[in-house]
Amino acid sequence: MSVLRWITTALFIASIPVFLVLTNVRIAATDLHVYSYSFSHYDVPAVTGVVLAGLAAATLILVRTPLAFALGATAVAALGVATVPALYLFVRSFFGWRPALLAAAFLTVSYWHIHYSRTAFTLIAAPLAECVALYLLAIGVRTGRGWAFAASGLVAGIGVYTYRGYLFFALLLALVWVFWIEPRGRTSVSEAS
Repeated sequence: MSVLRWITTALFIASIPVFLVLTNVRIAATDLHVYSYSFSHYDVPAVTGVVLAGLAAATLILVRTPLAFALGATAVAALGVATVPALYLFVRSFFGWRPALLAAAFLTVSYWHIHYSRTAFTLIAAPLAECVALYLLAIGVRTGRGWAFAASGLVAGIGVYTYRGYLFFALLLALVWVFWIEPRGRTSVSEAS
C-alpha cells in the first residue's frame, strides 16, 4: 500500500470519530451549567456596571429582530436548495443524467424537503452533507484519487454537526469504506460490482 493511499485511508477513517468527539465537546461546553458560572460567579455587574437583566434584554432585542430571523431562515433554506444539485451530481455519477434529473425533480417537490427548508429547521443540512460525501466518495472510487477520499471523509465528519440521526449515515459510510472499498483496492465502481 502506497504512503498516499495509507494517509487518505487513515484520514477518512479518523475523521468520523474525531468529529464525533468534537460534537460531544461542543455539547458539553454549551451545557447550561457552564453558563451559570460566567456572569454572576465573577461579579461582572460590580466590575462593569452591566446588570444581568440589561444584558438579557439586549440579547433579546438582537436575536428577535426580523432581520436576524430572515437571515437565519434564508441561510437554512439555501442549504435545502443546494441539496438539489448535489443529489443530481451524486445520482448522475452512478446512473446517468436521466435518473439524476428525475431524482432532483422528486427532491425539489418532496414534502419533507420543502417543509424543513421553509421552517428553517437545521436538519436540512444533513441530506446536503450526505449527497456531497457520497459524490466525493464516488469520484474517489472511480478515479482512485486520494483528495476525493479525504474530502469525502471530511464532509462526512462535518455532517455530524448537522443532525443526530446523521451518525448512522457516518457509521454506514465508514463500514462501506472498510468492508467494500478498501479491500477491493479502490477499483472503479463498475469493476467492483
